[in-house]
Amino acid sequence: MNPKNNLAEKVVAICQPNFLPWIGYFEMGHRADVYVMLDDVQYVRREWVNRNKILSKSDQGWQWVVVPLKKKKRESMINEMEIQNSERWSEKILNTLHHVYGKAPFYNMYIENLSMILSKECCLLVDYNIAIIKMVYNILGIKNNLVLSSELDISSKRDDKLTDICEHLGASIYLANNGSKPYIDQAKFYQKNICFVFQDYDHPIYSVQQYTFVPYLSVIDVLFWYGPDALEIILQGRKQNWIEENTFDK
Repeated sequence: MNPKNNLAEKVVAICQPNFLPWIGYFEMGHRADVYVMLDDVQYVRREWVNRNKILSKSDQGWQWVVVPLKKKKRESMINEMEIQNSERWSEKILNTLHHVYGKAPFYNMYIENLSMILSKECCLLVDYNIAIIKMVYNILGIKNNLVLSSELDISSKRDDKLTDICEHLGASIYLANNGSKPYIDQAKFYQKNICFVFQDYDHPIYSVQQYTFVPYLSVIDVLFWYGPDALEIILQGRKQNWIEENTFDK
């Protein structure tokens, strides 16, 4: 099957519900028909579910913003992770954002909505993350195509879970994060008549005024600097013929 000749093609992407994700995360969401938030898999420390990078005035050029979590069993799922609210973490993050981005052109346009989300007394990390992702969707004008994997009741593991999700949703194309290259078996998708495409996103470079540009930061970086033009910048990293270049007849 060649997807460019398939008028009924359906693109499904699957990513964990990360905290303040980077811009490529939203390019993927913009490209997909259904964007599955993989919340019923094991939480892994020191990845992106409860932290991300923003600009810094230090020589390093970037810094972490982190949501502290309560200790859980090692095999706990992402949607079971609870926030350690006693650490006043949201106040710390908001103060850091103000210190770095307070004079950015569109900081005042978006910080109130972000502050409202971060200041809520929620228990589960996933609730914060999904609320932030939906907020960014709304700012960028992306249609809400988000689905929680836990709502699909798919019990398989690893890449079998991904193929089963795609089959359940009637996908003709699976849009994969480049980070999955080392461990994913593409043949499992082809066996289910699903084309497989890696995102292959080229991070655009944009001006950050007096700072030195740093790639792979949270999406809030481009939002605070460019506001309504942020989506145009984000989409600059997309290859124009991404389907034709990354799929083949099976």
